Amino acid sequence: QFHGQKQRVAIAGVIAMRPDCLVLDEATAMLDPIGREKVMRTVHRLNDDYGITVVQITHYMEEAATADRVVVMSAGRVVMEGTPKEVFRNVEELRALHLDVPQAAELCHALTAAGCPMADDIIDVEECAAALYELLTGKKAPGAAQEKAEEVSAIVKVEDLTYIYNQGMPDETVALDHVSFEIEEGEFVGVIGSTGCGKSTLITHFNGINKPTSGKVYIAGEDMWADPKDIRRFRFMAGLVFQYPEYQLFEETVYKDIAFGPANMGLSAEEIDRRVQRAAAFCGIDSCFLQRSPFELSGGQKRRVAIAGVLAMEPRLLVLDEPAAGLDPEGRDMILGQIREYHKQTGSTIVLVSHSMEDIAKYADRVLVMNAGRIAMYDATDKVFARAPELLELGLSVPEVTKIFLRLREMGLDIDTDVYTVKYAVKTILAARAAAKEGM
Repeated sequence: QFHGQKQRVAIAGVIAMRPDCLVLDEATAMLDPIGREKVMRTVHRLNDDYGITVVQITHYMEEAATADRVVVMSAGRVVMEGTPKEVFRNVEELRALHLDVPQAAELCHALTAAGCPMADDIIDVEECAAALYELLTGKKAPGAAQEKAEEVSAIVKVEDLTYIYNQGMPDETVALDHVSFEIEEGEFVGVIGSTGCGKSTLITHFNGINKPTSGKVYIAGEDMWADPKDIRRFRFMAGLVFQYPEYQLFEETVYKDIAFGPANMGLSAEEIDRRVQRAAAFCGIDSCFLQRSPFELSGGQKRRVAIAGVLAMEPRLLVLDEPAAGLDPEGRDMILGQIREYHKQTGSTIVLVSHSMEDIAKYADRVLVMNAGRIAMYDATDKVFARAPELLELGLSVPEVTKIFLRLREMGLDIDTDVYTVKYAVKTILAARAAAKEGM
């Protein structure tokens, strides 16, 4: 089964015992948005209907915002405690601890800094939309509504790709169904979709782990499978970082682990060393760690070593499957920030698979949306998130800040809803407020 489904089964096994106290340690880390929502709905029902105490450790601030009480820890100590409103109003203090806040709180904080009178304890979409409606119109918000280039060559060209698991067997499954698209050289493409939609199966075709049942995959204009004996060359062109890449570590030292790929490419010792040093620097690995065992490192450090091992091969195409899953906000931002910096400095093409709509919105130039083995959307990031209702119908989510603007539209405001970052949200609100003042 798919990882998200297995995780939900494991959670259900614990819930089935009806414990007096349910402790969840990043239980939703690898689930897609609809999967997280289902788990959280069940957890809240157990708390509300059966009185089961729930202690949840999470890096998703929107989950923490639904708790009765939030405890913030740092360096083994409790540094903040209170209701979600009491905790998340401390935006700067939380940032200093390298933590996130809900985007609703972040947006209100940024607008306050820009001179707009906003409450400092707003933490969810509904509250934020209501406050913004009042800010822009001077009226109370209406009641809650019902929920609803330049031309360059393609580095990847997928042509009528179909992939079937266990073909001809009783449990035959069509994972990819006549998929066609292109990724241009130097792009940063995000791939999203609900669990089991075909995302991971798709990206394993980019370096030949899976061979198409039918259709073709071209890398840099060449048919990967024209000569199966040549597939090894394509695997050096397309580097793939799997989920939990730290599980791929096996060498005696960090240096040897990073050097493994370049060594298999038949490079000289000098070139291998250059690549190891460069990849380690890209991933924030200090030279003092290179002669240590990778198994002595922390989880985040191990992940950086594993990613460095792929970067050291200097692939033209770098494909990452949930590289930041399970990391705290600081670790996540460090990993994704390093990937973005690698993209900017090398011009390599990046394909990022993620369940975090905020991460996709922040980093991707274009977004490919998968649904049931087919492409549901493929467009510029702003245009994809502008189709938020369709994404929600597909069982996906949108950035919280986008939900705020959708709610404003439901309230009757004529305002753009293709807002998917806090920075752009602040700009849009300030422009709308200025326009409203001119019209008075």
